[in-house]
Amino acid sequence: MKPMEFDKWSKKDSEQIKQMFARIAQLRVSAPADTLLDELEFLEYVGFVFETIDASQSSRQIILEAWLLIDYIVTYLLRDALQIPERIESKLKLLPFSFVKKIELIKILKKAEERKLPNPKSYWAFELHPDFHGELMKDEEFYKKLIKLAAQFETKTSPQGAPLFRLDFEQSRFVPEWWYARVTMLDEEWFRNCKRLNEVRNIAAHKQKMNEDKIFKDFGASSLADFKVALKKIIELIVFNRA
Repeated sequence: MKPMEFDKWSKKDSEQIKQMFARIAQLRVSAPADTLLDELEFLEYVGFVFETIDASQSSRQIILEAWLLIDYIVTYLLRDALQIPERIESKLKLLPFSFVKKIELIKILKKAEERKLPNPKSYWAFELHPDFHGELMKDEEFYKKLIKLAAQFETKTSPQGAPLFRLDFEQSRFVPEWWYARVTMLDEEWFRNCKRLNEVRNIAAHKQKMNEDKIFKDFGASSLADFKVALKKIIELIVFNRA
């Protein structure tokens, strides 16, 4: 951790940190993060968006800030499913550009993977460097014992109650198990909310004059203040589990 980052977090009291950890546990999708610090930074970004919505008097700004947050999440969720490193995606642009297409691809992956066996890579008893593995095989008796223990361990830990077939790629999931577990939390309401937000974003981004009354009505709001509440609720339902 960099000195400036340490100073930043050291200024927060223990209750603030405790609340942020509780929020991490409530995430419906994995945060776009590699470390715990990244996850905390992500939660700060969510908080910043809420603060911007509260402070802004521009419905266009409010809509665009909300959409940028959700697009950020959807992009990382899809990238993690396909196991595309961020640096590769930034160079080659392998993911769809369209927000709707990204949402549909997540739905397709969710449906395609649900009837498959768990991803075998999620349940390795052990994983060894190839050269070291070769060294172990030289001691035949020891190696047989090791394999037997590994099989027994996987029998206890595998969701199927038996060692998984490592090369059965057609019947086992391609996506990581932690990703699949998160995506099973995403119901039709989640996808509808994402699309609703995208529809109003298209209006805000491409039309100079917006019919604010109609937009507010579509979200069950009668004023800008009501619209802010409705929009934050949708963000909450997309980002976090229900309490």
